[in-house]
Amino acid sequence: MNLSYEPDPKIAGGLVVRLTGNLDINGASQLWDEVSNRAGEETRFFIFDLTDVPIVTSAGIGTLVRFLVRLRGHVREHPCP
Repeated sequence: MNLSYEPDPKIAGGLVVRLTGNLDINGASQLWDEVSNRAGEETRFFIFDLTDVPIVTSAGIGTLVRFLVRLRGHVREHPCP
């Protein structure tokens, strides 16, 4: 799995994470290791672009849910209802 990052031009504190490859057990572990420490004062919102991800397993979905739970602990306000 390859990851690339760029600030979201529309959301202050947003980071677009583009994934390429399978989001399986190996990709999920890599995603967590590389992205989990980016949450903080400067990066408050993540947008995961899965356009180039052909396979998402339960491990991948679990990691995305884990991010959601972690970020909800860091962020009181959310831009979407």
